[in-house]
Amino acid sequence: MSRIKMEVGGIVIDPASGKPIVMLSAGRKQMSLPMWVGILEATAIAGEMAHVEADVHSSHRFAKAAIEMLGGRVTGVAITGLSGGSYTAVVHVRSADGRSVDIPARASEAVALALSCEVSIYVEEEVLALSRELPGSGDPREPERLRELLESLEPEDFGHYEM
Repeated sequence: MSRIKMEVGGIVIDPASGKPIVMLSAGRKQMSLPMWVGILEATAIAGEMAHVEADVHSSHRFAKAAIEMLGGRVTGVAITGLSGGSYTAVVHVRSADGRSVDIPARASEAVALALSCEVSIYVEEEVLALSRELPGSGDPREPERLRELLESLEPEDFGHYEM
């Protein structure tokens, strides 16, 4: 399995659904992964991007605190699959005794955790391929609308997500 290192390019709002989209990118247009997320997940990711100090009540901050209190550290995250229309991920952790442990997670939580821990985000190439084949909402224009949305984005559109 080959993995591609990606970064969070920003968060935009899907004009059709009003839902936030977290844009992961490898710096090349053909290597991007849009992830539709809920408002709470978008808020957590945007807060981490802006380096806003969040409380431990957010689930990714809770996970970070628990891992660190047990002597472990997050070493990276990987988006590894697609299940029921949602991306799945693993959080790579080095335990206190030096073991490597992979903890299953929702992709949006893993991305927020990666930003909080300042570690790399990887996406399986297979996931990128599957993301291009995702069915739309039944609207045959859905892939075209997504392509138009992504092509219309300007660099300044990223990172201007307001809470």
